[in-house]
Amino acid sequence: MLLITGEETDADTETKAFEAGAADFIRKPMHPSVVRARVKLQLELDLRARALNAANIELQRLASIDTLTGCMNRNHFLATADQELSRMRRHDYAVTTAVLDLDHFKNVNDTYGHAAGDEVLQQAAQVLREIVRHEDSVGRLGGEEFGILLPVSDISGARTVLGRVQEAFAGVRFSGAPKDFSLSASIGISEVYHRDAKIEDALKRADVALYDAKRGGRNRICVSMP
Repeated sequence: MLLITGEETDADTETKAFEAGAADFIRKPMHPSVVRARVKLQLELDLRARALNAANIELQRLASIDTLTGCMNRNHFLATADQELSRMRRHDYAVTTAVLDLDHFKNVNDTYGHAAGDEVLQQAAQVLREIVRHEDSVGRLGGEEFGILLPVSDISGARTVLGRVQEAFAGVRFSGAPKDFSLSASIGISEVYHRDAKIEDALKRADVALYDAKRGGRNRICVSMP
């Protein structure tokens, strides 16, 4: 905001004007060249401020995602899940969390190379984003392991959603994949309880169920016991 005044101003008046939001003063009589220069300066400053704000927003976005898969990174997923835990305590609705691990993923890297492994991770993440509900959250916890948070969903509902994920994984391919290639995933599910101090408490139970799924032959869903 430019302040145009024909009066003499003292320090207090100018201070109050700046505190009210003025960006600069133009005193009468106005000289067109001065007005143009000051308006141009304010427009440039506004453009720079907008660009800086956009850059900060982009930095915040990049700091919250896993750059390979486009899912939430581990820290952002845990923070988002902890917020959901707080809402669950206030409003008393069911929340389920799951840990998903791609079966035999090391064989993909060892046999076909890390580029193929990266492609599989990207496609697996795409499947997850397409199948889970809009209100669900997906994060890459590390390596080939993903976390899924399903608010307002009980164990039965979570099993249904994640069963569809398993079915879709069978169709995942990568460049140069053999015809008999089939991707599968082992999944552990846990209900989130009011007593959980942090979402990681529920994830630990889901992780135990995940290893039960792996020991049971992989490509299956196991549920943690209370």
